[in-house]
Amino acid sequence: MNNLLENHFFLFCFFSPMYDYFFLFPFILSILFLCFSLKFFFYF
Repeated sequence: MNNLLENHFFLFCFFSPMYDYFFLFPFILSILFLCFSLKFFFYF
């Protein structure tokens, strides 16, 4: 049981940055889209 927990913890630590980037990527894209749309709006 302890070995299973350690393996799970290792996988979680190993894949945590990938999951963070996976969840942050749409957020960053939406912020960029919002900034570009505001610039576009203020130009016209």
